[in-house]
Amino acid sequence: MSGHALVVGGTGMLRNVCLHLCALGNHVSVVARTQSHLDKLAEEGGARLHPIRSDWKDAPALRRAIEEAGRSFGRIDPAVVWIHSDSPEGPAEIVAAVRDESLPPRYFHLYGSAGDAAGSVKARWRIELPRAKGILYREILLGSRGRRWLTDDEISEGVIRALTGDRPSFLVGDAPGLPDC
Repeated sequence: MSGHALVVGGTGMLRNVCLHLCALGNHVSVVARTQSHLDKLAEEGGARLHPIRSDWKDAPALRRAIEEAGRSFGRIDPAVVWIHSDSPEGPAEIVAAVRDESLPPRYFHLYGSAGDAAGSVKARWRIELPRAKGILYREILLGSRGRRWLTDDEISEGVIRALTGDRPSFLVGDAPGLPDC
């Protein structure tokens, strides 16, 4: 794989995904809200890592920033998206920024198990986004390891396996969510 990847929320638990994609020779555009986190990641990622400071709650600005990255570094594929539900329109704006009906890019959407009740924003995303034209939608569900949450390293390793395996749905961990104690 070599081209231009996008990672939304890539300075925390997806940090190693960004570095892995750079190591494969990709340009990697990374969206995050905190400039100091982006600066630190950019030092590690080198010239192929391109920080984009954007608050995903401003979905139209996020879309413009991603479109600009596409113009600067080429067609985006894959897009790896970890976005909080406080940006209900963010994922759709990201889809609009990366979509290509002639050669649909892979759009890997990460979900935690919390807040996924019927009628929630995340539940709506899981219905609407797979139907979007011009992308190959992939879902990555973050589970647990026994009775504990996954570590950042475990999440990154699982996401890298999902990128390599390229299946429509992928579970990282043993089961979605922690069991009730």
